[in-house]
Amino acid sequence: MPLPLPLPTADGAVGVSRTGQIIEQLITPLTSHITHLARSHTFEVVLQSSDAQDLAELRAVWRKLNLPDAMRMEQIPLDAEQATVQHWFDPGWKSDFRLMLACQLHQDGQAQAYSELAVAMLLTWPSVIERSRGKLKPQARLFRPISMASDAVQDALEILLAAEQVPRARIRHVWLSALPPQDRHATVAAVRDAGLDLAVHAIDHAIGEPGPVNRLLLQALAAQMVKHGQGVQLIASPRDKEVMLNLVGAKLESIPGVEQSDAHPFMVSTTISITCCFALFVFLQKVTGASEVWFWGCLVAWALLVFPLQMVGSVGKRHMIEDDFYRELPH
Repeated sequence: MPLPLPLPTADGAVGVSRTGQIIEQLITPLTSHITHLARSHTFEVVLQSSDAQDLAELRAVWRKLNLPDAMRMEQIPLDAEQATVQHWFDPGWKSDFRLMLACQLHQDGQAQAYSELAVAMLLTWPSVIERSRGKLKPQARLFRPISMASDAVQDALEILLAAEQVPRARIRHVWLSALPPQDRHATVAAVRDAGLDLAVHAIDHAIGEPGPVNRLLLQALAAQMVKHGQGVQLIASPRDKEVMLNLVGAKLESIPGVEQSDAHPFMVSTTISITCCFALFVFLQKVTGASEVWFWGCLVAWALLVFPLQMVGSVGKRHMIEDDFYRELPH
């Protein structure tokens, strides 16, 4: 059974709290990147911790490291929903970069419910990478997750693989943490049934009793594996009472473009229908004794309109199908 293990304690400066020391250890390796990126991009910092007062510790460390002042900072609880991968794709996130810091620490006088963890990840949008024209090279790419109950994990995995975010053959490892036994067994079975031969890493056996920050730790570990050329990583973590699956890879798989079809100027059924209507009209003209001018006028009108009308109808139909597709597309 995993135990709630502590992080190593280092001797710190006088007057600096243990939380402040850990936050400084997380940020220090990123200071040069933050300083450089903040010159031309908007930035925000999110601290996931158990105490709202930790935001003051973050600000103190930020000043100590002489980092740019124009930063939006906030503290969120350990169990905050916006700390999950699903919300990292939220269009409400307006900044170019987001620094995620998470400190899962033991509190004095409280039961130790989980092992201590501290994680940092620097996130950005694909559009920011594209605008940099090769100057920014991400360590890894996180792909949008999918969540389902344990009895539907196999279906969720098949949907994830069918989306072809990355080639199935490039997936090499699966990472698990904080899953109840039933969900863990269902996930491993789904991977096996999908024909994936993956190395399984259940990190709870190594780091002890899991807590809320373990979800972020899985993403960070997978990103490190991608950076070191270990292929695409599959992650399984809890979300509410479901299993959330997502992939971490080096790049987005390119999908061959589909050429837009031309409008069809000739459709048999439509042409026959228009011709029948024209023939009926000519018959009525004959019955009523209309002049030949009317006959030739109708014939010219038929020749001029039959094909253009079909082209207009073809374009309109294509736009209607396209609108229906995007309206039904899940957001």
